[in-house]
Amino acid sequence: MAQRSSKDTFSEEVNYNAGPLPGGIVLPTPEPTDDPQTTALKLRALAKAVEEGASLAVRTGYKRAVHTDRDAVMIAKQRMTPAEAAQYDIWASGVVMPAIDWKVSVKDVGGAAGFLYHAQAMRAIWKDNSITPGNAAWLHSELRAALPLVTAMAKVFAARRELTGGQEALSAMEVAELQTARKVVAIAVGNLNQASAHLGAISRDINHSRQIIQAREKALNAKMPANRQMNEGVNNEGVKIEGA
Repeated sequence: MAQRSSKDTFSEEVNYNAGPLPGGIVLPTPEPTDDPQTTALKLRALAKAVEEGASLAVRTGYKRAVHTDRDAVMIAKQRMTPAEAAQYDIWASGVVMPAIDWKVSVKDVGGAAGFLYHAQAMRAIWKDNSITPGNAAWLHSELRAALPLVTAMAKVFAARRELTGGQEALSAMEVAELQTARKVVAIAVGNLNQASAHLGAISRDINHSRQIIQAREKALNAKMPANRQMNEGVNNEGVKIEGA
């Protein structure tokens, strides 16, 4: 097989905007049941995609990413109650939220951590970065009609955190790319290790059987006069071989 290009020949930049292959073809990823040849063929195609600057996650249809759906809202909606989804859709359509004086609409949070997430959701809903967990505590007791919307938005933010793995250094697409690369390599290496272990077992089995058969061969060879003389240190002319 010809030597393939070095890993240094491709750029670290990934084109996440490039879609799947023509015809919507999705590249297959290694499976734990694949034999070494199949694993190598799949991995070669994936490596080629990397060399071309394409996204592994996109080209494989996000099969090895934690979430196949990349839309945080769609993920969140699967977890919303009907009331939450309905209020979220109304808000998303552009409805204007009632004005609230957040400076006075405050209550003690009482150590409830959930108010932190609801405050984050309320800041997005009212487009006001001054909203605090204390305001969220007030809303819970004084404006309960808005709770489904706030909870729905909190679920959207939770889905976004899941897509980014709870960190901020990588985007959701970069996290999907990392997850895909890790999973693909882990399965391929696992298949290779399994094949190596199997080959090692076969090699030991062959060597054991070979030794038994060769012992028979050696025993029969020893019965032949020429071979017996050589084994006893005597050449074919009956002369003792020095050092034998």
